[in-house]
Formats: sequence, C-alpha cells, structure tokens
Amino acid sequence: MKGLYLIFATLLFVAVSLCQDENRVCLPDALKKFTKDDKAVLGYSNWDASRLNVEVGRILLKEVGGFDTDIATTNDGSTYDWDGLADGSVDVLFEVWSEGREDEIEPYLKSLEVADIGVLGVLGRNGWFMSSFALDDNEAYASYRPFQRCSEVVPLRSSRTTDPTKGELAGGSPDWILTQGSLQVIENNGLCLEWVWYNSSAYLPIWEQKCQDSEPYLFMYWEPTAVFRRYETISGSIAYNYRLDRITLPRWSQECQDMWDNGYNCDFRASLIGKYMSRRQDMDPELANFYQKFSMDNGDQEIMLGALAYENKDYWEVACEWVLDNRETWSDWFWECENDCFGQGVCNNGTCVCLEGFEGEFCQTKINNKFFVCGDSSTFVDTTGDVFPPDLTNDPAFIKYSLVCDEIIDCDNWADEEENCSPSIVSGTIAFAVLISVSILIVLMSLVVVWVKRERGRIRAAGVEFLTQLHIGVAWGMSSAFLFMGKASDVKCGMTIWWIAVPSALVIGSLVAKQYKVFKVLSHKGFQVIRITNQQLFAITGGIVAVDLIVLIIWSAMSIPYLGIREVDGEDHPLCDTDDFLPFFIVLVAYKFILIFVSAVLAWKSRGLPSAYSEAKHIGFALYNSVILLVFFLLIILLITDEAFLNWILIIVGLWIWFFSIYLIVVGFILAGLWKDRHLDDSEKNALPDVSKSKNSMGRSTSPISHASGVPA
Repeated sequence: MKGLYLIFATLLFVAVSLCQDENRVCLPDALKKFTKDDKAVLGYSNWDASRLNVEVGRILLKEVGGFDTDIATTNDGSTYDWDGLADGSVDVLFEVWSEGREDEIEPYLKSLEVADIGVLGVLGRNGWFMSSFALDDNEAYASYRPFQRCSEVVPLRSSRTTDPTKGELAGGSPDWILTQGSLQVIENNGLCLEWVWYNSSAYLPIWEQKCQDSEPYLFMYWEPTAVFRRYETISGSIAYNYRLDRITLPRWSQECQDMWDNGYNCDFRASLIGKYMSRRQDMDPELANFYQKFSMDNGDQEIMLGALAYENKDYWEVACEWVLDNRETWSDWFWECENDCFGQGVCNNGTCVCLEGFEGEFCQTKINNKFFVCGDSSTFVDTTGDVFPPDLTNDPAFIKYSLVCDEIIDCDNWADEEENCSPSIVSGTIAFAVLISVSILIVLMSLVVVWVKRERGRIRAAGVEFLTQLHIGVAWGMSSAFLFMGKASDVKCGMTIWWIAVPSALVIGSLVAKQYKVFKVLSHKGFQVIRITNQQLFAITGGIVAVDLIVLIIWSAMSIPYLGIREVDGEDHPLCDTDDFLPFFIVLVAYKFILIFVSAVLAWKSRGLPSAYSEAKHIGFALYNSVILLVFFLLIILLITDEAFLNWILIIVGLWIWFFSIYLIVVGFILAGLWKDRHLDDSEKNALPDVSKSKNSMGRSTSPISHASGVPA
C-alpha cells in the first residue's frame, strides 16, 4: 500500500512541475507573434540530457513558434517511445543512443512510420576516467597497460573489492553496455582490476572525496555529463583535481566490435547521437523543419548539465538560460522571412502571409495608414490615436514585437527599449542625463561664486555682466541635450532648434562683445581710457542673438519642425521632421562661423594685451576650439545618419562638449586664480591686476588703467 502512495505522490509531483513549467515565460521580449493550430509533443528518456533537450524545444516552440507544446516519456519503462512515434502521439525523440539498437529501430523505419532526421550534434562515448592530477603524478596511468601489473594498482585498491590485490574500477548496473564491455576488456587484457557495482552513479561522491584528498580513483562513465564541468564550480587550486582525463584502452576497430558477444577487447566507439521523428501526415511543416534543425553539441549539454547538478536549478531554468544565451543558434531553427514579416504576418516556408490589414512583400505596410503601437498590455494605439482592431489587441506580444530593440524610443513609457536591449538606449539616457545635470549644476554653482566674489579684482577685471551672460548661455545650451532623450513629440521638435540656436548665439555673442571691448581699449595708443558701458555690451550681444531670432522666426513661420513618421532601416518611426531644414540650418551655422571668424581676427589684433587681462587670450582659444568641435561633430553626424544610436550619442556628446569646453576655457582660469589668491588679504584680493609695464608686445608704453574709467570689463 505504501508503494502505491509513493507512486501516486511521484506522479503528482511530476504533474505539478510540468504545470508550473507550462505557465512560465522565458523570453523577455515575447517573440511569439501568432498561434498555430498544431500541437507539438516532444519525447524524452529518463536521463537529464534528454529532458533538457525537450525543455529547450518546448520553450522555443511555445514562445517563438506559437505552438501548444507538451513533453512526454515512456509509460512502460522502455528507453525510447518508438510506438508513440509510430502512432503520432509523440512527434520527435531528440536524443537516441542508437549504437547496439539497430535491430530495435529498423522495423519502425521500414514501416515508414518513423523517420531518421539526422544527428543531434552530440558525440556520445563511454569510457574509463581518472582525475588529471593522478595522470600528472603517474603518466603511465593514461593507458590501460599499467593495470596489467598488480603492483601498479596499489593506489586504486579499496575495501570494496573481493580480491585485495586488485584495484577498484567503479561502475554502474551490469545491464549497461559500458559495464558489459568493460568486464570483457578486463578479462581479455589480464588487468589487475575488479569491477565494483554501484547503484546508478552512486560512486561519484566517492570520486569527489578522492579529489579532495588528492587520491586517484578509476571509474566508468560517459560523455557528455555534468562531471566534466565540476571543476568550474570549485574554488581554489583544488579545482584542478576535479578535471578528468580519459584512459586509453585498446584501439577500437569494426573487427573488435563484431566480437562483442565473445572476446571484445577494445575501446568504446564514439557515436553521434541520432534524432527520430514521427511521419504523421498532419504535422505542421514548420514543426518538421524545427525538429530537423534542432541541434546541441557536447559543450551545450555539459554546460546545462553542470548548471542542473551544481547550481540548484531545475530543468526549465537551465533550459531558459541556454535559450537566452544562444539566440543566434536557435534563430536558424525557424523559417526565416525578411524582418520576420515585421511582426505583421506569418512566415510560411520563407514567404510572408500578411495578417488582415497589412500588405507588401514583407507585410511592412498597414493598409491606408502607417503606424506605431505603444502602451501597456491592455491598450495599444497608433500615431493617430486610433485603438487597434480587437483581433490584434488580443495578443500584446505580437503588437510590440516590431518595436523592440531598434535603438529608437517610439513609446512614451520607453517600453519598446527597456527589455534587455543591447546597446541600451535607456542606460545611455540615464548616464547622459546624470552627466548633463551635474555639468549644469557646476555652472550654476560657479555663477553663484562669481556674484558672491564680484568684488574680487579678477572678477571685476573679467566683468561680472560678461561672466553672467556666459554662464546662462552655457547652462541653457547644455540643457538642450534633454530634448533628445525619450520619445519625440511636437513640443520637443518645435523647441529643439530654438533651444540650441539661441543659447549658442548668447555664448558666442558674449565672447565677441568681450573681445571687441578688449580690442577697442588696445586700439588706442598708450591704452587710453575708453568707456564701453554695460548697455553697449548688452547691445552687441543682443544684436548677435537677434539675427538668430529672426532666422528662427522665419523658419518657424514657413515650416515649424513637427513630429512625423520617418523610415529608418525599413521601419517607420515617430521622429522630428521639417520641410526646409537644410537652407535654414546652413544659414545658422554659417552665421556662427562668421561671428567666430570676426572674433578670431579681433583676438589676433589684440595679441599684445597685457597679461593682467589674459582672459582675452582664453576667449580666443575658446573660439578656435569651438570651430574645431563644430566642424568635427557636424561632419561625423552627417556621415553616419544611418547609425541611429551612434548619431544620437554624438549629438548629445557634441552639445555637451561644445558648451562645457567654452565654460572651462574661459571661466576655469578665473576660478583657478581665485583659489590661488585665497591666502592674500582682502585688499590684495580686491585689487585689480597690475597692467603696468614698460612696453607691450607692440612696442607701445603703457600706464595703469583704472577699472572705474571703463576698462575692458
């Protein structure tokens, strides 16, 4: 009675486990785009590698192929369910060790009820194994020959052998082909070894203890299995003890194989593991295609088996990890269509069959309306605000598929780029937002310092009004980078050109006005007193900014930038657009170059300025630097318009570097001077720099200039 309860409990546990696996989702981007009518049933045998194969197949067929999928094993205790394949209740067996089973398989193949669909890709082989360190200590152990002498097997002796002079060869059931062959090899080669039978693989814990104790241990096993990855889970130098080497037995030959029943005396044949499929007439062609392309190699299975055995994970978790790590491998197991029919059709043997409402060779166009879909799992709308037809909204995974990981944010909540995309535009946005915010904070704090220290001589010499204009323009300009983060909108599109052009004009205008004042002072012999008021400074800057404003007003009146649908890499995206971009862009950029050129000429003519007012030299350097950066980033951005993610990075980085570098060059040396003067008394800190010297670089004598008289400010 207890036995019946145990059987019932085991069956219940298996049923619950399968039910849990059925409800779990592995792929985060929900690749399934449609549901198929056919059901896939994957058969497996009672060992881990076979079960892992079908778990991988089940995840992919369910979540990518859209098939209702189940797994099944034999009910009668046999190794393979050939009858299930024959009657169509099982679709496929992915892992069949066919060596020695030819007579068992042949009748099903001849009946045309089962098809041989090639090999899995795993090279299976039985053999004898010993830890690598033992072979390092005794190289002779790499071959079977030392085991012919009892004196050589002393390290392998144990209390579990009936003959104390013989070494132990640990192994499993006498029904194993591995055991039967090994017994003949021992007898036919006169080896001083004795087979010790353990239930299944119960001798592996003994091997692990031997590894810890650095003692040799000889056992039968097969490849691939988890033990070949055991060393990866061990820390420290002791991990090397867990590496295994194969013991060389007499060379295999077909003649030796033919003597299996009497006189077998060679190594075990390596065999490619086979796959067999049902020939049921109603099988979906894509299922048959998947079964034939499904493949695994020894490395795949050893990694999964190691995770299953040593990382406390279940079959589904291990299979899911493999699926996530091997997308390039399994993507070839499904029918391929251009852009996967854009998620708007079914790929049927390489040809897109469009769903209702879509057309084109690859179903790339929605009839009468190109669209984008965004939202949560219950609401999806296109760019016109129309809710999608019910037959599409029933499957959110299908709707969102074409929007995932295209390096362009199409949704207000960024849902289309948040799920394991690489490169990650969301991560980039966060990084740039932090960088720009910190930079703006530095500039604003610097402006506070300027006003708090406005009585200091260095600040007065530079001019509080000039520094204030420059700080405001730089902080404002860097904030324009935020307009390129997130989904485009009509507001962002309309503001972007204003938010970049106006602060850049304010910065350049401030530099030009300052350079002009310095030039006017220097242009009079002996540095005569020239009064240039703050009103004149603001007028020069305002006039420069006014030109930009006029151009922007005309541009906006003729064709204000708007949110439109543009094609990128064959897909439509909501992006900013304008009908007259190029001519107005050329005018604005050319105007900036003219201003910078004029200022550069003034800087050259002012090269004899006394060192006390050397900020003019920094202004000139800032203008030269701005030209180089402007040319560099404009050329790069225009040349890589087809690389959306890289283009986006360069625009943001270019804006940040252009504005922030001007701030560092012009303001940085002033702040450094304030720090340098920190040890002086207040009268020295507040004094204007000494501009007197016998003769400047132009050969003219100079005299002290009073700040109150209207000096360069």
